[in-house]
Amino acid sequence: MRIIQSYKEASIFCKITRGSAIAIGTFDGIHCGHRAVLQNALWAQKEGLCPLVFTFHPHPVRLLAPELAPPSICSLEDKRHLLAGMGFESLLEQQLDRAFLSMEPVDFIHKVLIDALHAKRIFVGYDFSFGAKRKGDPQLLKAVAETLGAQVQVIPPQAVGNGLVVSSTKIRAFLHEGRVDAAALALGRLYHIVGRVIPGEQRGRTLGFPTANLATLNEIIPPLGTYTTWVLCDALGPIAQPAITNIGQNPTFHSDRDLHIETHILGKCPDLYGQEMRLFFAQRLRDECRFENADALVQQIHRDVERAKELLLHQTPPVWG
Repeated sequence: MRIIQSYKEASIFCKITRGSAIAIGTFDGIHCGHRAVLQNALWAQKEGLCPLVFTFHPHPVRLLAPELAPPSICSLEDKRHLLAGMGFESLLEQQLDRAFLSMEPVDFIHKVLIDALHAKRIFVGYDFSFGAKRKGDPQLLKAVAETLGAQVQVIPPQAVGNGLVVSSTKIRAFLHEGRVDAAALALGRLYHIVGRVIPGEQRGRTLGFPTANLATLNEIIPPLGTYTTWVLCDALGPIAQPAITNIGQNPTFHSDRDLHIETHILGKCPDLYGQEMRLFFAQRLRDECRFENADALVQQIHRDVERAKELLLHQTPPVWG
């Protein structure tokens, strides 16, 4: 996929096309609502237009008020991967600065979308805002852009399940509450984190349940507790393997404020030290708790493993790649 970091750079590329079909947004998580916006830009290929994703880096709030910036649902690398998987060949990751953010909404439409990007079709979500002090909204975009020859389509709220309106804010809330199944419904896929397997204290092995300990830079980690999960790792082959994961602080053995992400693969597992691992969260089984002794903990792990096997048996392993 072609990665472009400035609309001025993108203008050179867009000049040689018959015009662009642009999907605009932050698209954190690439959830079901985002996909509705993005898919419309891809469909515009049938009209001979070049689909282009127009997103922003970093998130505007990280520049204007870093302390208020929401944590990212997925990394920049994963966002690129998901967009490429949808079929996009061009991605404009506009590098933000205060000059860009202070641009008046009408100037953004005229100078950026029309003059530089040669937009013929523009797709945004119902809650899209842009320009200085976020004064621009879909109604203004539609009114101005269409006088300049571009059609604007505003995608309405997207609902899943029993009427849940999808948003990145709700997904972050679900994840912070440990409701990984609800997050998956809104995302359209299981939420996952990625990192490297690092050495642990080997306690799981001595208890009969060896674990892979994950170090990750993902910004959202589900709360303390035990989860059914799936693991993708080169050493395990191309198919995700069922697993059970505990996120916690090892309260049965000591008072440890460090967070540990420990995953037991439900099957044979080679040495994974140093390997990159993707960990997909399926369901939350229980809260983390302190047991009276190691035997009581082992008994509970046995119950957790059996429950995980029952739940994961009927699920399709996630794919990535």
